[in-house]
Amino acid sequence: MSAPVATPRALAVGGLDPSAGAGVLLDALVMARLGYQPAVAVTTVTAQNSAQFGGAWAVEPETLIAQLDAVLAEGAFSCVKVGALGSERLALTLAAWLAHARLPVVVFDPVLASSSGGSLVDGATRAVNAVARVSTVITPNAEEAMQLSGVTDARDAARSLAQCYDVAVAVTGLAGGSDAEAVDVLWDAGRLTELPHPLLAGVGDVRGTGCMLSSALACHFANGLRVDDALSAAHATVHELLASAGPLGHGRWQLDLARIARADT
Repeated sequence: MSAPVATPRALAVGGLDPSAGAGVLLDALVMARLGYQPAVAVTTVTAQNSAQFGGAWAVEPETLIAQLDAVLAEGAFSCVKVGALGSERLALTLAAWLAHARLPVVVFDPVLASSSGGSLVDGATRAVNAVARVSTVITPNAEEAMQLSGVTDARDAARSLAQCYDVAVAVTGLAGGSDAEAVDVLWDAGRLTELPHPLLAGVGDVRGTGCMLSSALACHFANGLRVDDALSAAHATVHELLASAGPLGHGRWQLDLARIARADT
């Protein structure tokens, strides 16, 4: 039997979106584009598409552990990206597994609702608390950061969450100085950094951008970049991918995965 190929591995834990517009399927694409062999573990199965959210069903904790143990048995992971948690029980189970596995980079995107609408986690605050405490970086958007911290300013929310969980916090999607710019706020090692980035002209409202960003951040950070540099590199990756986005369904835009695959051949 031949030896396994020595390609670095990345793990995506989160929700399954059957339309592949978000969740672990999209995470896996990003990880593969950045040179990592992806593996996934599903916390919750959703029924959604570009226009509608039909529901979400969390798996049993034993099902999640079986998935995680199966993929870890094939070799170590350089990084893990965690998205939708499904339930408080699953979050506690995952947090314990992550603490035991001691993976070098854990990027947690605390997804509280699907981009198509609808809740993706029961007991949201308690669930997020459990996983955030074993993470390296968390990446809430401004609304999520304020909801989780109870603070009404996104910059103050970043500091509050960083101090609460003892992690780096990147709050994404704040308004920039112009309509063509957005700003991320990074609180890391007691310092606040604002990272402006351009918005792409002519690109519609694309699903899954938070998934793309946090997955890319995990990979770039695992490559040895500092958190701020990894976040900037992640935005460059997302911008590259957004060139392949389009109106594939009846609702919001999403990545044309077939177009991306053809471009890579």
